[in-house]
Amino acid sequence: KRNGSGIFTNGKIGADYFLSSKTTLGAMLDANNWEGSGINSGLTNILEIKNDVRTASSLIPSSKNDNANFNITANMNLKHNFNDKGKELTVDLDYSGFNNTSLSDFENKFFDANNKLTENQIQRNPTSTIIDIYAAKFDFSLPTKNKAKVDFGAKSSYVKTDNDFVFEQLFDNK
Repeated sequence: KRNGSGIFTNGKIGADYFLSSKTTLGAMLDANNWEGSGINSGLTNILEIKNDVRTASSLIPSSKNDNANFNITANMNLKHNFNDKGKELTVDLDYSGFNNTSLSDFENKFFDANNKLTENQIQRNPTSTIIDIYAAKFDFSLPTKNKAKVDFGAKSSYVKTDNDFVFEQLFDNK
């Protein structure tokens, strides 16, 4: 069983500016944000058969999750047509950023056949992830006299990732 709620927002904006009849400068920004939480629960009935002895038990797992995610993508681009024969230069600068945090609490209750609690596991998982991606590229197209085209370019990127993954287990209510 799952119950959850949250708010998701998204926005995108972009524009092109014509510097001349042959040159266009463009920019785009796309961002989204999600904040929400969820509660999950279940029931698993267990039947263990060992040496013709049947043992019944059950597991009731539950969890609660709180999440906050913010993502952004930005692009700046330039396109220049040198002539009407296809000689052109394009340049793109890109950034993508992801910032995600979550806190998850887990509880697993184990019961015997008489519905008596035999074990209770409590765990917590606070996690944060930050990813920054930077990229730059240029492409150049050069038509030849025999209607062929020579294309070349370059691309470079840099990615920075910071993950903080923590897993905690509660022992003896501590």
